[in-house]
Amino acid sequence: MRSTLIVPALVSLVASQLIELGDIANLDPVLVSAPLDVVQDTPPDVPAAPIEPITTPPSRVRRQLIQKRDGDCSPQPTGSGPVPSPDTVAAFQSFPTFQALATNAPTPDGYSLVFNNKDGSLSASNYMGLYTLTSYDTLECASKCDQADGCEAFNVYVERDPSVDPNKDRCSNPPSITNYKCTLWGAPVAVEEATNKGQYRDDFQVVIAGSNAYNKASPPNSVTGYNGPTALGGAINAPLNSKGQNTYLGYKFFPFSQSQGYDPQTCANACNLQTAYNSRHPALDGTYQTCVFFNAYVLSQNAIPQGLYCSLYNETWAPSYATNHGQYRGSDRYTVSRSYSYSLSNPPNPSTSTPKPCPSGPVIKNPSFEDGDNNPPTGWTVEADGATYGSTSPGSPNGGNTALAVQLYQRAPDQGTTSSFTLSQTMTTCPGQNYTIALDYRYDLRDADTTNKYCTFAIKYPYKNTFGSVTGQNNVPGETPGEWTFTASSFQSVSTSDKF
Repeated sequence: MRSTLIVPALVSLVASQLIELGDIANLDPVLVSAPLDVVQDTPPDVPAAPIEPITTPPSRVRRQLIQKRDGDCSPQPTGSGPVPSPDTVAAFQSFPTFQALATNAPTPDGYSLVFNNKDGSLSASNYMGLYTLTSYDTLECASKCDQADGCEAFNVYVERDPSVDPNKDRCSNPPSITNYKCTLWGAPVAVEEATNKGQYRDDFQVVIAGSNAYNKASPPNSVTGYNGPTALGGAINAPLNSKGQNTYLGYKFFPFSQSQGYDPQTCANACNLQTAYNSRHPALDGTYQTCVFFNAYVLSQNAIPQGLYCSLYNETWAPSYATNHGQYRGSDRYTVSRSYSYSLSNPPNPSTSTPKPCPSGPVIKNPSFEDGDNNPPTGWTVEADGATYGSTSPGSPNGGNTALAVQLYQRAPDQGTTSSFTLSQTMTTCPGQNYTIALDYRYDLRDADTTNKYCTFAIKYPYKNTFGSVTGQNNVPGETPGEWTFTASSFQSVSTSDKF
Protein backbone atom coordinates (compact mmCIF):
# COMPACT_ATOMS: atom_id res chain seq x y z
CA MET A 1 0.00 0.00 0.00
CA ARG A 2 1.37 3.33 -1.02
CA SER A 3 0.79 6.66 0.76
CA THR A 4 1.01 9.86 -1.24
CA LEU A 5 1.71 13.28 0.37
CA ILE A 6 0.60 16.08 -1.95
CA VAL A 7 2.86 18.94 -0.87
CA PRO A 8 3.44 20.96 -4.07
CA ALA A 9 -0.19 22.03 -4.36
CA LEU A 10 -0.18 23.35 -0.79
CA VAL A 11 3.05 25.26 -1.37
CA SER A 12 1.61 26.81 -4.51
CA LEU A 13 -1.51 27.90 -2.63
CA VAL A 14 0.50 29.63 0.09
CA ALA A 15 2.89 31.26 -2.33
CA SER A 16 0.04 32.87 -4.25
CA GLN A 17 -0.90 34.94 -1.13
CA LEU A 18 2.51 36.63 -0.86
CA ILE A 19 3.20 40.14 -2.14
CA GLU A 20 4.99 39.93 -5.47
CA LEU A 21 8.01 42.17 -4.89
CA GLY A 22 9.87 41.42 -8.11
CA ASP A 23 8.72 44.40 -10.14
CA ILE A 24 7.97 46.71 -7.21
CA ALA A 25 11.48 46.38 -5.80
CA ASN A 26 12.95 47.62 -9.08
CA LEU A 27 10.86 50.81 -9.21
CA ASP A 28 12.40 54.15 -8.34
CA PRO A 29 10.45 55.81 -5.54
CA VAL A 30 9.20 59.27 -6.49
CA LEU A 31 10.30 61.51 -3.63
CA VAL A 32 9.70 65.25 -3.67
CA SER A 33 11.46 67.95 -1.70
CA ALA A 34 9.80 71.24 -0.93
CA PRO A 35 11.47 74.05 -2.86
CA LEU A 36 14.10 76.01 -0.97
CA ASP A 37 14.32 79.77 -0.71
CA VAL A 38 10.68 80.50 -1.66
CA VAL A 39 7.98 82.24 0.39
CA GLN A 40 5.00 80.06 -0.57
CA ASP A 41 4.40 77.17 -2.92
CA THR A 42 1.14 75.42 -3.72
CA PRO A 43 1.52 72.67 -6.31
CA PRO A 44 -1.33 72.44 -8.85
CA ASP A 45 -3.93 69.72 -8.39
CA VAL A 46 -3.18 66.86 -10.71
CA PRO A 47 -6.11 64.48 -11.32
CA ALA A 48 -5.37 60.87 -10.62
CA ALA A 49 -4.61 58.80 -13.70
CA PRO A 50 -7.40 56.44 -14.78
CA ILE A 51 -7.03 52.87 -13.61
CA GLU A 52 -6.16 50.59 -16.52
CA PRO A 53 -5.85 46.80 -16.66
CA ILE A 54 -2.35 45.48 -16.05
CA THR A 55 -1.03 44.29 -19.42
CA THR A 56 2.70 44.97 -19.24
CA PRO A 57 5.22 45.61 -16.48
CA PRO A 58 5.34 49.30 -15.46
CA SER A 59 8.00 51.37 -17.17
CA ARG A 60 10.64 53.19 -15.19
CA VAL A 61 10.94 56.90 -15.81
CA ARG A 62 13.52 59.06 -14.10
CA ARG A 63 12.95 62.73 -13.49
CA GLN A 64 15.34 65.17 -15.10
CA LEU A 65 16.68 67.99 -12.98
CA ILE A 66 16.34 71.45 -14.46
CA GLN A 67 19.21 73.86 -13.92
CA LYS A 68 18.01 76.94 -12.02
CA ARG A 69 18.81 80.26 -13.65
CA ASP A 70 21.31 82.61 -12.02
CA GLY A 71 19.90 85.41 -9.85
CA ASP A 72 19.88 89.17 -10.36
CA CYS A 73 20.80 90.41 -6.84
CA SER A 74 17.25 91.63 -6.21
CA PRO A 75 16.26 91.88 -2.50
CA GLN A 76 14.34 88.93 -1.09
CA PRO A 77 11.46 89.11 1.43
CA THR A 78 12.74 89.90 4.91
CA GLY A 79 13.01 86.87 7.17
CA SER A 80 11.21 86.63 10.54
CA GLY A 81 13.90 84.83 12.52
CA PRO A 82 17.19 85.95 14.05
CA VAL A 83 20.46 85.71 12.14
CA PRO A 84 23.31 84.13 14.15
CA SER A 85 26.61 85.88 14.53
CA PRO A 86 28.89 85.13 12.81
CA ASP A 87 26.70 84.73 9.75
CA THR A 88 27.99 81.29 8.78
CA VAL A 89 26.50 77.91 8.01
CA ALA A 90 28.14 76.37 11.08
CA ALA A 91 26.77 79.08 13.38
CA PHE A 92 23.29 78.64 11.89
CA GLN A 93 23.21 74.88 12.34
CA SER A 94 24.44 75.06 15.94
CA PHE A 95 22.42 78.12 16.97
CA PRO A 96 20.88 77.32 20.42
CA THR A 97 17.75 79.41 19.72
CA PHE A 98 16.74 77.23 16.78
CA GLN A 99 17.37 74.05 18.73
CA ALA A 100 15.26 75.34 21.62
CA LEU A 101 12.41 76.27 19.29
CA ALA A 102 12.28 72.76 17.88
CA THR A 103 12.78 70.96 21.18
CA ASN A 104 10.14 73.00 23.03
CA ALA A 105 7.56 73.19 20.25
CA PRO A 106 4.16 71.79 21.31
CA THR A 107 2.85 68.73 19.53
CA PRO A 108 -0.55 69.83 18.19
CA ASP A 109 -3.57 67.88 19.37
CA GLY A 110 -4.50 65.23 16.83
CA TYR A 111 -0.90 64.72 15.67
CA SER A 112 2.07 62.62 16.74
CA LEU A 113 5.72 63.66 16.61
CA VAL A 114 7.75 61.81 13.95
CA PHE A 115 11.13 63.45 14.43
CA ASN A 116 12.53 66.40 16.31
CA ASN A 117 15.32 68.97 15.75
CA LYS A 118 16.80 67.47 12.60
CA ASP A 119 19.09 69.31 10.16
CA GLY A 120 17.09 68.16 7.14
CA SER A 121 13.57 68.81 5.89
CA LEU A 122 11.38 66.18 4.27
CA SER A 123 11.91 64.60 0.89
CA ALA A 124 8.79 62.44 0.73
CA SER A 125 5.83 61.40 -1.37
CA ASN A 126 2.72 63.48 -2.06
CA TYR A 127 4.02 67.00 -1.49
CA MET A 128 1.08 69.42 -0.97
CA GLY A 129 2.59 72.85 -0.47
CA LEU A 130 4.83 75.23 1.45
CA TYR A 131 4.14 78.29 3.63
CA THR A 132 6.51 80.80 5.19
CA LEU A 133 5.47 81.55 8.77
CA THR A 134 6.22 84.57 10.93
CA SER A 135 7.31 82.35 13.84
CA TYR A 136 8.20 78.75 14.60
CA ASP A 137 4.55 77.76 15.04
CA THR A 138 3.57 74.10 14.96
CA LEU A 139 -0.05 75.00 15.79
CA GLU A 140 -0.40 77.23 12.74
CA CYS A 141 1.17 74.64 10.47
CA ALA A 142 -1.17 71.98 11.87
CA SER A 143 -4.12 74.26 11.16
CA LYS A 144 -2.98 74.65 7.55
CA CYS A 145 -2.74 70.87 7.27
CA ASP A 146 -6.26 70.54 8.70
CA GLN A 147 -7.54 72.99 6.10
CA ALA A 148 -5.87 71.15 3.20
CA ASP A 149 -8.01 68.27 1.96
CA GLY A 150 -6.00 65.04 2.16
CA CYS A 151 -3.14 66.39 4.29
CA GLU A 152 -1.69 63.67 6.51
CA ALA A 153 1.56 65.19 7.81
CA PHE A 154 3.49 68.44 8.09
CA ASN A 155 7.07 69.60 8.56
CA VAL A 156 8.17 72.78 10.38
CA TYR A 157 11.79 73.94 10.17
CA VAL A 158 14.16 76.90 10.11
CA GLU A 159 15.82 77.75 6.80
CA ARG A 160 18.91 79.85 6.05
CA ASP A 161 18.17 81.87 2.90
CA PRO A 162 20.01 84.62 0.97
CA SER A 163 18.93 88.22 1.55
CA VAL A 164 19.26 88.93 -2.20
CA ASP A 165 18.92 86.71 -5.25
CA PRO A 166 22.53 85.40 -5.69
CA ASN A 167 24.46 86.07 -8.87
CA LYS A 168 27.83 84.43 -9.36
CA ASP A 169 29.48 87.60 -10.68
CA ARG A 170 27.91 90.36 -8.53
CA CYS A 171 26.50 88.84 -5.30
CA SER A 172 27.49 85.22 -5.08
CA ASN A 173 27.41 84.95 -1.25
CA PRO A 174 25.15 87.66 0.24
CA PRO A 175 24.25 88.02 3.94
CA SER A 176 21.65 85.56 5.12
CA ILE A 177 18.11 85.86 6.43
CA THR A 178 16.20 83.33 8.56
CA ASN A 179 12.81 81.95 7.53
CA TYR A 180 10.37 79.64 9.30
CA LYS A 181 8.90 77.11 6.88
CA CYS A 182 5.84 74.85 6.95
CA THR A 183 5.34 72.09 4.38
CA LEU A 184 2.30 69.83 3.96
CA TRP A 185 2.25 66.19 2.87
CA GLY A 186 -0.51 63.90 1.66
CA ALA A 187 0.88 60.72 3.18
CA PRO A 188 2.41 59.77 6.55
CA VAL A 189 6.11 60.56 6.82
CA ALA A 190 9.08 58.90 8.54
CA VAL A 191 12.36 60.05 10.06
CA GLU A 192 14.26 58.36 7.21
CA GLU A 193 12.78 60.97 4.85
CA ALA A 194 14.42 63.95 6.58
CA THR A 195 17.09 64.06 3.89
CA ASN A 196 16.75 67.51 2.31
CA LYS A 197 19.86 69.22 3.73
CA GLY A 198 19.67 72.30 1.52
CA GLN A 199 21.55 73.43 -1.58
CA TYR A 200 24.07 75.90 -2.97
CA ARG A 201 22.96 78.99 -4.82
CA ASP A 202 26.20 80.13 -6.35
CA ASP A 203 28.45 80.50 -3.27
CA PHE A 204 25.55 80.88 -0.82
CA GLN A 205 24.59 77.74 1.08
CA VAL A 206 20.94 77.17 2.01
CA VAL A 207 20.72 74.88 5.05
CA ILE A 208 18.07 73.55 7.46
CA ALA A 209 17.87 73.54 11.26
CA GLY A 210 15.28 72.65 13.91
CA SER A 211 13.25 70.39 11.62
CA ASN A 212 10.19 68.74 13.24
CA ALA A 213 7.63 66.51 11.50
CA TYR A 214 4.21 65.31 12.63
CA ASN A 215 1.73 62.71 11.38
CA LYS A 216 -2.02 63.19 11.69
CA ALA A 217 -3.99 60.84 13.95
CA SER A 218 -6.58 58.47 12.53
CA PRO A 219 -10.15 59.82 12.19
CA PRO A 220 -12.65 58.99 14.94
CA ASN A 221 -15.14 56.15 14.77
CA SER A 222 -18.56 56.33 13.18
CA VAL A 223 -21.56 57.14 15.38
CA THR A 224 -24.76 55.12 15.45
CA GLY A 225 -27.60 56.88 13.65
CA TYR A 226 -25.34 59.46 11.97
CA ASN A 227 -23.40 59.79 8.73
CA GLY A 228 -19.73 60.62 9.18
CA PRO A 229 -17.16 61.43 10.24
CA THR A 230 -16.39 64.19 7.73
CA ALA A 231 -13.01 65.83 8.28
CA LEU A 232 -13.11 69.62 8.64
CA GLY A 233 -10.37 72.22 8.40
CA GLY A 234 -11.73 74.11 11.38
CA ALA A 235 -14.94 74.62 13.32
CA ILE A 236 -18.21 75.23 11.49
CA ASN A 237 -19.13 78.92 11.23
CA ALA A 238 -22.58 78.73 9.67
CA PRO A 239 -24.38 81.78 8.26
CA LEU A 240 -28.16 82.16 8.10
CA ASN A 241 -29.71 79.58 5.80
CA SER A 242 -31.44 80.32 2.49
CA LYS A 243 -34.61 81.29 4.37
CA GLY A 244 -32.77 83.78 6.57
CA GLN A 245 -33.03 81.49 9.58
CA ASN A 246 -30.42 80.78 12.23
CA THR A 247 -29.75 77.04 12.31
CA TYR A 248 -27.33 77.08 15.26
CA LEU A 249 -28.90 75.44 18.32
CA GLY A 250 -26.03 76.08 20.73
CA TYR A 251 -23.13 74.05 22.06
CA LYS A 252 -22.10 71.66 24.81
CA PHE A 253 -18.58 71.58 26.21
CA PHE A 254 -17.18 68.54 28.00
CA PRO A 255 -13.89 69.31 29.83
CA PHE A 256 -11.17 66.69 29.69
CA SER A 257 -10.56 67.45 33.38
CA GLN A 258 -13.86 65.68 34.14
CA SER A 259 -12.74 62.33 32.75
CA GLN A 260 -14.20 63.16 29.37
CA GLY A 261 -12.24 61.85 26.39
CA TYR A 262 -12.44 62.68 22.70
CA ASP A 263 -15.50 60.68 21.68
CA PRO A 264 -17.95 62.17 19.12
CA GLN A 265 -20.58 59.77 20.49
CA THR A 266 -20.81 62.23 23.39
CA CYS A 267 -21.79 64.96 20.94
CA ALA A 268 -24.32 62.64 19.30
CA ASN A 269 -25.87 62.03 22.71
CA ALA A 270 -26.05 65.79 23.30
CA CYS A 271 -27.67 66.27 19.87
CA ASN A 272 -30.30 63.61 20.59
CA LEU A 273 -31.03 64.99 24.05
CA GLN A 274 -31.42 68.49 22.62
CA THR A 275 -34.07 67.24 20.21
CA ALA A 276 -35.89 65.50 23.06
CA TYR A 277 -35.79 68.66 25.18
CA ASN A 278 -36.99 70.85 22.30
CA SER A 279 -39.91 68.49 21.66
CA ARG A 280 -41.04 69.01 25.26
CA HIS A 281 -40.71 72.80 24.94
CA PRO A 282 -42.16 73.66 21.52
CA ALA A 283 -42.48 77.09 19.97
CA LEU A 284 -45.70 79.08 20.03
CA ASP A 285 -47.02 77.24 16.98
CA GLY A 286 -46.18 73.84 18.45
CA THR A 287 -43.10 73.17 16.29
CA TYR A 288 -39.65 72.45 17.67
CA GLN A 289 -36.10 72.32 16.34
CA THR A 290 -34.54 68.93 15.64
CA CYS A 291 -30.77 68.55 15.97
CA VAL A 292 -29.66 66.93 12.70
CA PHE A 293 -25.98 67.91 12.51
CA PHE A 294 -23.11 68.41 14.92
CA ASN A 295 -19.47 69.44 14.81
CA ALA A 296 -17.17 67.71 17.31
CA TYR A 297 -13.70 69.12 17.92
CA VAL A 298 -11.04 69.64 20.55
CA LEU A 299 -10.65 73.15 21.91
CA SER A 300 -7.13 73.90 23.18
CA GLN A 301 -5.86 76.82 25.20
CA ASN A 302 -2.21 77.74 24.64
CA ALA A 303 -1.63 74.34 22.98
CA ILE A 304 -3.15 72.43 25.93
CA PRO A 305 -6.33 70.48 25.02
CA GLN A 306 -9.18 71.61 27.28
CA GLY A 307 -12.14 69.52 26.24
CA LEU A 308 -14.60 68.24 23.65
CA TYR A 309 -16.65 71.01 22.01
CA CYS A 310 -19.97 70.05 20.40
CA SER A 311 -21.73 72.58 18.15
CA LEU A 312 -25.33 71.61 17.36
CA TYR A 313 -27.37 72.59 14.28
CA ASN A 314 -30.79 71.90 12.79
CA GLU A 315 -29.36 71.91 9.27
CA THR A 316 -26.39 70.17 7.63
CA TRP A 317 -23.44 72.33 6.56
CA ALA A 318 -20.66 71.54 4.09
CA PRO A 319 -16.94 71.47 5.04
CA SER A 320 -16.47 74.79 3.22
CA TYR A 321 -18.15 76.49 6.20
CA ALA A 322 -15.48 75.20 8.62
CA THR A 323 -13.70 78.55 8.67
CA ASN A 324 -13.17 79.07 12.40
CA HIS A 325 -9.57 78.07 13.06
CA GLY A 326 -9.23 79.58 16.53
CA GLN A 327 -8.88 82.95 18.17
CA TYR A 328 -7.11 84.96 20.82
CA ARG A 329 -8.63 86.20 24.06
CA GLY A 330 -6.13 88.59 25.53
CA SER A 331 -2.83 86.71 25.54
CA ASP A 332 -4.52 83.29 25.51
CA ARG A 333 -4.58 81.44 22.22
CA TYR A 334 -7.47 79.07 21.49
CA THR A 335 -7.11 76.57 18.66
CA VAL A 336 -9.33 73.98 16.98
CA SER A 337 -8.20 70.42 16.24
CA ARG A 338 -9.66 67.03 15.37
CA SER A 339 -12.71 68.74 13.91
CA TYR A 340 -15.26 66.37 12.35
CA SER A 341 -18.93 66.65 11.44
CA TYR A 342 -21.76 64.14 11.57
CA SER A 343 -25.25 64.38 10.10
CA LEU A 344 -28.37 62.53 11.19
CA SER A 345 -28.96 59.50 8.97
CA ASN A 346 -32.74 59.91 8.82
CA PRO A 347 -33.59 63.56 9.49
CA PRO A 348 -37.27 64.60 9.70
CA ASN A 349 -38.74 65.85 6.44
CA PRO A 350 -39.73 68.52 5.74
CA SER A 351 -40.47 70.13 9.11
CA THR A 352 -39.41 69.33 12.61
CA SER A 353 -42.90 68.90 14.04
CA THR A 354 -46.56 69.28 13.13
CA PRO A 355 -48.23 72.22 14.86
CA LYS A 356 -50.66 71.09 17.53
CA PRO A 357 -54.30 72.10 16.98
CA CYS A 358 -55.78 74.70 19.30
CA PRO A 359 -57.99 73.14 21.97
CA SER A 360 -61.73 73.73 21.87
CA GLY A 361 -64.12 74.29 24.74
CA PRO A 362 -64.24 76.83 27.60
CA VAL A 363 -60.93 78.28 28.69
CA ILE A 364 -62.00 78.87 32.33
CA LYS A 365 -63.97 76.30 34.28
CA ASN A 366 -66.77 77.37 36.63
CA PRO A 367 -66.23 81.09 36.05
CA SER A 368 -69.31 82.14 38.06
CA PHE A 369 -68.87 79.79 41.01
CA GLU A 370 -72.23 78.10 40.37
CA ASP A 371 -71.46 75.06 42.52
CA GLY A 372 -72.56 76.60 45.79
CA ASP A 373 -70.36 76.40 48.86
CA ASN A 374 -67.92 73.75 47.62
CA ASN A 375 -64.57 74.24 49.28
CA PRO A 376 -62.70 75.00 47.12
CA PRO A 377 -64.99 75.93 44.22
CA THR A 378 -64.91 73.35 41.43
CA GLY A 379 -61.99 73.89 39.02
CA TRP A 380 -60.25 76.40 41.29
CA THR A 381 -57.30 76.29 43.70
CA VAL A 382 -57.59 78.47 46.80
CA GLU A 383 -54.82 79.91 48.98
CA ALA A 384 -56.37 81.74 51.95
CA ASP A 385 -54.17 83.45 54.50
CA GLY A 386 -56.38 84.85 57.25
CA ALA A 387 -59.40 85.15 54.93
CA THR A 388 -62.75 83.34 54.69
CA TYR A 389 -64.89 82.81 51.61
CA GLY A 390 -68.17 81.34 50.44
CA SER A 391 -70.87 81.51 47.80
CA THR A 392 -73.26 84.44 47.62
CA SER A 393 -76.09 85.62 45.36
CA PRO A 394 -77.08 87.37 43.26
CA GLY A 395 -74.05 87.49 40.97
CA SER A 396 -72.96 90.34 38.74
CA PRO A 397 -75.15 91.54 35.88
CA ASN A 398 -72.60 90.06 33.40
CA GLY A 399 -72.33 86.70 35.13
CA GLY A 400 -74.49 84.00 36.58
CA ASN A 401 -76.72 83.87 39.63
CA THR A 402 -73.89 83.50 42.13
CA ALA A 403 -70.59 85.06 43.08
CA LEU A 404 -67.76 84.33 45.45
CA ALA A 405 -67.65 86.40 48.63
CA VAL A 406 -64.28 86.84 50.30
CA GLN A 407 -63.86 88.28 53.80
CA LEU A 408 -60.48 89.93 54.45
CA TYR A 409 -59.35 91.19 57.86
CA GLN A 410 -57.01 93.91 59.01
CA ARG A 411 -54.57 92.26 61.38
CA ALA A 412 -53.12 93.79 64.50
CA PRO A 413 -49.66 95.37 64.04
CA ASP A 414 -47.98 92.50 65.91
CA GLN A 415 -49.55 89.94 63.56
CA GLY A 416 -47.83 91.07 60.37
CA THR A 417 -49.49 92.06 57.11
CA THR A 418 -53.15 91.98 56.28
CA SER A 419 -54.90 88.80 55.22
CA SER A 420 -54.81 87.63 51.59
CA PHE A 421 -56.74 85.41 49.26
CA THR A 422 -55.63 83.85 45.95
CA LEU A 423 -57.65 81.99 43.32
CA SER A 424 -55.79 80.12 40.58
CA GLN A 425 -56.72 77.82 37.73
CA THR A 426 -54.91 75.98 34.93
CA MET A 427 -56.47 76.93 31.61
CA THR A 428 -56.54 74.99 28.34
CA THR A 429 -55.05 77.43 25.82
CA CYS A 430 -53.45 77.62 22.36
CA PRO A 431 -49.80 78.73 22.14
CA GLY A 432 -49.41 82.14 20.52
CA GLN A 433 -53.07 83.11 20.85
CA ASN A 434 -54.16 86.20 22.76
CA TYR A 435 -56.63 85.90 25.64
CA THR A 436 -58.44 88.37 27.89
CA ILE A 437 -59.54 87.52 31.41
CA ALA A 438 -62.48 89.71 32.48
CA LEU A 439 -63.63 90.14 36.07
CA ASP A 440 -66.62 91.77 37.79
CA TYR A 441 -66.06 92.79 41.39
CA ARG A 442 -67.60 94.88 44.14
CA TYR A 443 -66.66 95.63 47.69
CA ASP A 444 -68.77 96.05 50.78
CA LEU A 445 -67.14 98.06 53.57
CA ARG A 446 -67.99 96.54 56.96
CA ASP A 447 -65.98 99.02 59.07
CA ALA A 448 -67.42 102.48 59.67
CA ASP A 449 -63.92 103.96 59.75
CA THR A 450 -62.82 104.17 56.11
CA THR A 451 -59.49 105.82 56.86
CA ASN A 452 -56.65 103.86 55.23
CA LYS A 453 -59.01 100.96 54.55
CA TYR A 454 -58.36 99.52 51.08
CA CYS A 455 -58.12 96.28 49.11
CA THR A 456 -55.76 95.49 46.22
CA PHE A 457 -56.24 92.72 43.68
CA ALA A 458 -54.44 91.69 40.51
CA ILE A 459 -54.90 89.32 37.58
CA LYS A 460 -51.51 87.72 36.89
CA TYR A 461 -50.30 85.51 34.09
CA PRO A 462 -48.24 83.37 34.40
CA TYR A 463 -49.35 82.46 37.90
CA LYS A 464 -47.43 84.43 40.56
CA ASN A 465 -44.98 85.68 37.93
CA THR A 466 -45.09 89.04 36.21
CA PHE A 467 -42.31 88.19 33.75
CA GLY A 468 -43.69 88.33 30.23
CA SER A 469 -47.23 88.91 31.48
CA VAL A 470 -49.76 91.70 31.38
CA THR A 471 -50.90 92.40 34.92
CA GLY A 472 -54.25 94.00 35.70
CA GLN A 473 -54.50 95.65 39.09
CA ASN A 474 -57.12 97.79 40.83
CA ASN A 475 -57.02 99.56 44.17
CA VAL A 476 -60.16 99.83 46.34
CA PRO A 477 -61.72 102.19 47.45
CA GLY A 478 -62.24 104.12 44.26
CA GLU A 479 -65.63 102.70 43.43
CA THR A 480 -68.94 103.03 45.26
CA PRO A 481 -69.44 100.30 47.88
CA GLY A 482 -71.94 97.68 46.76
CA GLU A 483 -71.72 98.47 43.02
CA TRP A 484 -70.22 96.06 40.47
CA THR A 485 -67.09 97.18 38.57
CA PHE A 486 -65.61 95.58 35.44
CA THR A 487 -61.86 95.04 34.89
CA ALA A 488 -59.77 92.81 32.58
CA SER A 489 -56.21 91.65 31.82
CA SER A 490 -54.86 90.39 28.45
CA PHE A 491 -52.00 87.98 27.73
CA GLN A 492 -50.53 85.77 25.01
CA SER A 493 -50.34 82.08 25.76
CA VAL A 494 -47.02 80.25 25.54
CA SER A 495 -48.26 76.67 25.96
CA THR A 496 -51.36 74.49 25.92
CA SER A 497 -51.59 74.57 29.71
CA ASP A 498 -51.35 77.98 31.37
CA LYS A 499 -52.06 78.93 34.95
CA PHE A 500 -53.32 82.31 36.12
